[in-house]
Amino acid sequence: MRVSVAIMAHPGRAAFVDELLLKLDCDCTVVWDEHQDRYETGHRAWLAYDKDAAYHVVIQDDVIPCVDLIPGLERALDRVYREAPLCGYIGLYRPPLAGLEAAITEADERQASFITMKTLNFGQLVAAPTDSICDMVAYTDKLTDVQNYDRRLSRYWELERKIRVWYTWPSLVDHRVSPSFVPGRASATPSKPGGLVAHRFIGADQSALDLGWHGPVVHAKGLR
Repeated sequence: MRVSVAIMAHPGRAAFVDELLLKLDCDCTVVWDEHQDRYETGHRAWLAYDKDAAYHVVIQDDVIPCVDLIPGLERALDRVYREAPLCGYIGLYRPPLAGLEAAITEADERQASFITMKTLNFGQLVAAPTDSICDMVAYTDKLTDVQNYDRRLSRYWELERKIRVWYTWPSLVDHRVSPSFVPGRASATPSKPGGLVAHRFIGADQSALDLGWHGPVVHAKGLR
């Protein structure tokens, strides 16, 4: 499953971007935030897709990737429902979200490779079929009353397409504990991650190619 890749990049995290590019080691378009507007940056990042790729992946600049992230992601996408988006990250909440914790417990018991949810709850790494992107962007552009970037994308998949979002289990990226550039949002800390630390990360020194992706799929219940 061939993918194209773009990074949503903030000038204040230029050093993170340089490090991320080295670790990804693939053709990647860097889309800089020019107006302190995360959605507008995401809009351009999605439209930077390669029409010859099956999926386009948009990664945020403050992630910590595992080894062989993109080759491993391509293998994972071979197992995903072809019309569905894939998120490579599930965040840890304090206090825990009951529905999410139940799904994770089931995923561990069944040695699952994926968890699905009704909504896209995290934007750290999202992959979408390239043939859906123009329609997705046209839809989300109209949601001017929704400030949250992730939530705009989520509404497209939940309300317009009615397709569940797939999540890799475990996460293929983690989130740096760093200052937030989103107005009004408190920065995460190790003791108060607020969903901005992976629930379970494969590890920065572990390869995504070591995951088989042949485990079952767990469908989370009761999540927004």
